[in-house]
Amino acid sequence: MLTYEEATNAVRQLEFTLTQLEFQIDKILDAIHTLVTGKPPPTLLPPDVLHNILTNVTLSVPDGLNLIVGSRYADLPWY
Repeated sequence: MLTYEEATNAVRQLEFTLTQLEFQIDKILDAIHTLVTGKPPPTLLPPDVLHNILTNVTLSVPDGLNLIVGSRYADLPWY
């Protein structure tokens, strides 16, 4: 028979494992969402990482060209 301490440790390990499983399921659901919609979920990149990526892309755009960014298709100017 398990002691109280062993049972408590077993429950903690189960809780940790279930939490890890939840995270993995969330990642799988995000991947499926991306495949189905063709759009990455907003949680894929934290805002500061996205900002750094856009800054680096903007710095490497050739002279005379601009990076156009918008959150909705209708807001983007088309030339």
